[in-house]
Amino acid sequence: MAAKTDPRITKRRVTMTTFVAQVGENGEPYIERHEAVDYVRPDFLEMYVKDAQTRWQSVVVSDEPDAGPGGYDGDTNIPDHLAKGRYLQQHLDELGVKPLSDPTNDPNFGGGRLS
Repeated sequence: MAAKTDPRITKRRVTMTTFVAQVGENGEPYIERHEAVDYVRPDFLEMYVKDAQTRWQSVVVSDEPDAGPGGYDGDTNIPDHLAKGRYLQQHLDELGVKPLSDPTNDPNFGGGRLS
């Protein structure tokens, strides 16, 4: 029987790994493994993974919720560049504001501004 998970815990463990070839002082090549682990809220998970994939060779998300070492009440940190983008997009969506690239925001579209 699987252990019960606290229903408040919704974060996922994201493990990011990159391998880098190096040359030692003796001229011999070796491989360094760089790894980072974060615990990510579900509302940022997709965005976080896509962003991490631009910098890491491997990005693996846990199948099961994982609160991490801080537990449910532990700190949640969201990278500024993701938090600002997500916050702005959520509020623009709530207001019904379209991106500037949307052609309906052109004042000449259909004889006038639609938004």
